Amino acid sequence: MRFLVALLASLAILSAAAESVTFDLKWTSTDNESIELFIQSDLPDEAEVRVTVRRIYTRIGDPPGVTYSIPHFREDGTLEQWREPRRVPADPEVWKAELLSHQAEMGRIGAAWAFEIADIDSDIELTAYAFANKTVVARSEIEVRLPLITAEPIHKRSTLVGFDNLAYGEVYRLLGDRTPLMPKLQAETWADLEYTPLPAGTLIRVEAITRRSGDFWYQVSLPEHPGYVGWINSIALMRTGVEWATALD
Repeated sequence: MRFLVALLASLAILSAAAESVTFDLKWTSTDNESIELFIQSDLPDEAEVRVTVRRIYTRIGDPPGVTYSIPHFREDGTLEQWREPRRVPADPEVWKAELLSHQAEMGRIGAAWAFEIADIDSDIELTAYAFANKTVVARSEIEVRLPLITAEPIHKRSTLVGFDNLAYGEVYRLLGDRTPLMPKLQAETWADLEYTPLPAGTLIRVEAITRRSGDFWYQVSLPEHPGYVGWINSIALMRTGVEWATALD
């Protein structure tokens, strides 16, 4: 019985959509942290609706026209929920934090996934879709100017580095605690198996790079502790994380 009711409702929505229908997403106000939206439509209340608020950005090196987006807000529901104005999140600072988190995560995966930010749209895109039987029967899209107003600029490049992408001579900072520093690349005695756990924040300088069994091994020195030299493998760095650091004067 419930299935039949749903089917009849979908057929009614499809029938209405086949005619000239009203389906307009509208906004009333914004306070730079949220925006108030509602939908004006003559579709029935039970029409399935998806509303999204997103911001577009581009990446350095991509062809013209290639864009990416991160949502401020996304919700699936019914048209009845959007008949009256509703306030939804659109905080630029929260969006910026999510973008940088995504950028950092891609950088940690590896060099092939890392990207630099070229530009960020000052407008946010507001989009509403109406569905029937998983088919889009109506759509409305508007843009609202809501620039990122922040004292801190967006980083063009993530400070995080892929665990397999450290470079000779560069200085990095360990993010996680207890990163193992091995005394030798090839253990010859039991003593060679005893590692030194490096705390988070330790600076390392890459002195040599080699590869064994598919994993990178980095011979590193510790700029803040002259005389300490050892080996760290890429698997350990994948677990703890590493970022670019300014070389010591």
